[in-house]
Amino acid sequence: MKVMDCQDPASWGPGLDEAVNVLSRGGLVVVPTDTVYGLAAEAFTPAAVAALARTTGRAAGTPPAVLVPDRRTVDGLCADVSEPARALLEAFW
Repeated sequence: MKVMDCQDPASWGPGLDEAVNVLSRGGLVVVPTDTVYGLAAEAFTPAAVAALARTTGRAAGTPPAVLVPDRRTVDGLCADVSEPARALLEAFW
């Protein structure tokens, strides 16, 4: 485990680089949010998603939340997305 103090803006670039490296290797990254800490994994890496589930105690078959930037990502993660759901996605992106 590697801990990086990213309070100093000068450390943000190296901190982000390290987070990307860890995620690309299937690891987990703790990410501070405005109120709590989140745990991040690469959504397209099944072993990473399984590690996230084990670490958080998520019940089998309960999918984690995934931040998606565009339609291609939704299509890569979801087998079937209804047209009403797609309309909502488009409205709120």
